[in-house]
Amino acid sequence: GGPEKVSRCPVTLDPLDFEVLAQEVADPTHGKSAYQVGHLNPLKAGESSEFRHHRANISWITADGNRIQGHLTLSETRKLLLRISANYDALLKTGEITQP
Repeated sequence: GGPEKVSRCPVTLDPLDFEVLAQEVADPTHGKSAYQVGHLNPLKAGESSEFRHHRANISWITADGNRIQGHLTLSETRKLLLRISANYDALLKTGEITQP
């Protein structure tokens, strides 16, 4: 057999654990969920079909991923994360910051 297909958060790329989702459905905590349904391109970002309630624009997303993405498109979010990572790496190399 080939590699097992893993569903991942489109922002954090963390694997989505069905057991966690099932536990939260069975025993929910009001206002708290590890996984949410998110828009890859937020509704406020545009008028075309890629920004609507369409299956190609909707995905399970982690709570962290949803907070990070906010009002940005998935592409904008990934570009932002790459910029943050590059800045972090550059400042680590110069000693301007230290690892947490």
